[in-house]
Amino acid sequence: MSPFSLRVLLDLLLVRAAPHLTQKELTWLGRNVSEFAGTLAMQLEDLTEGIGCLVAADADSGSFRDTDDLPRLMFFLSNQVSLLNGLRLVSDMATHLHSRVASR
Repeated sequence: MSPFSLRVLLDLLLVRAAPHLTQKELTWLGRNVSEFAGTLAMQLEDLTEGIGCLVAADADSGSFRDTDDLPRLMFFLSNQVSLLNGLRLVSDMATHLHSRVASR
């Protein structure tokens, strides 16, 4: 089994749930998960740009002075990207399953 991540969790849950989802649920997932992932991506972009600007402008105040600060931030950002990838996977799979069932 893969190491735990939000993407792996979403993949596992969707694979287990997929046979039990209705057409309406698959449509809802395909549409809303994609929209949510887009919003999350824009928020992540704004956050990382803001942090970059703060750090670039911080000559002497000591941002990320503690040796745990930067790794903690990077692990958080990595989890956000993992979540985005998982949401993309859910949306793609829901759309695929919806089109497969609709073509029957």
